[in-house]
Amino acid sequence: MTKRYEISAQTTFAASHQLRGYKADLEPLHGHNFRVEAHVAASDLPERGYILDFLELEEMLKEVVAPFDHRHVNELQPFDRVNPTTENLARFFFERLEAKLPEGLSLRRVRVWEAPTYSASYGEI
Repeated sequence: MTKRYEISAQTTFAASHQLRGYKADLEPLHGHNFRVEAHVAASDLPERGYILDFLELEEMLKEVVAPFDHRHVNELQPFDRVNPTTENLARFFFERLEAKLPEGLSLRRVRVWEAPTYSASYGEI
């Protein structure tokens, strides 16, 4: 097993959604206070002693989720056609955040919590 350094940051947003194909054609409209957690890794530790400032990671994560805050997810691309499940949100946020990371860092996973006891992850698990 390769040893690596890893950091994580979290942010939150509130949004509504309606799952398609859930016990009916369309689930009733409901909202969540979502929590999004990102884990970033690096093989080497730079001379400065940290792989990325926590605040920088948090800011990138906030930029990725900001368009969803206080919105109805089903109305936003790609969720106007992709089922807005927690799993699909995790993958969407993963792909957007991965594109923002500096070279040499890898995004291990993004976990999206729709409730304190329910979450879904995308990435290396």
